[in-house]
Amino acid sequence: MERLYYLDVLLKYDHDIPCNFLLSKFMYAIHVTCALSVKLTGMSNIGVAFLDYDKEEARLGNKLRLFSFSEEVLKKIPQVKQFKNLEDYVLYGSVALVPEFVNEFVQYRRVQCKFNKEKLIRRYAKRHNEDLNFVRIRYKDLQSKNLSLPYVNLSSSTSGEHFRLYIDQIENMEYIPPVFNSYGLISSGALPKF
Repeated sequence: MERLYYLDVLLKYDHDIPCNFLLSKFMYAIHVTCALSVKLTGMSNIGVAFLDYDKEEARLGNKLRLFSFSEEVLKKIPQVKQFKNLEDYVLYGSVALVPEFVNEFVQYRRVQCKFNKEKLIRRYAKRHNEDLNFVRIRYKDLQSKNLSLPYVNLSSSTSGEHFRLYIDQIENMEYIPPVFNSYGLISSGALPKF
């Protein structure tokens, strides 16, 4: 079995710089790094866990754990440009092997809201070849639905659109080697929880 490494991360927030703002910036750095890995190798090489995840409070927290099958990938994280820009606000632990005997496992998965007003308006305007502003006026009373899960505000690196990346935590009974998506979340498998 291939060994998994981890790196603990603490986001240093205060009243001037809120935790959610830092978390959004950090998750964007993860996304850019993972997307580049997917482009170069066909797979994402970093996974993320939220150690203070709280579904009831809809909070992700400021303590993260990054995972990778490559020790070198995690050691290089603080030197990567996107992460270096955040160095005043991030504390990194040491890279270590995941303990061999872990009894709890977890998934952090992206959940997409099935109803997004702006997305539906753009899609309708494009499909019917209508002016986007005209369609917005026509559907101004339409209400978007939001999920009650914790989320991170992100911008797409390709389209520049802003969106909420909703994250769900699912407890797993067994370890299955994780496959990470371009946000560092689980596509399949599970992470050790310790």
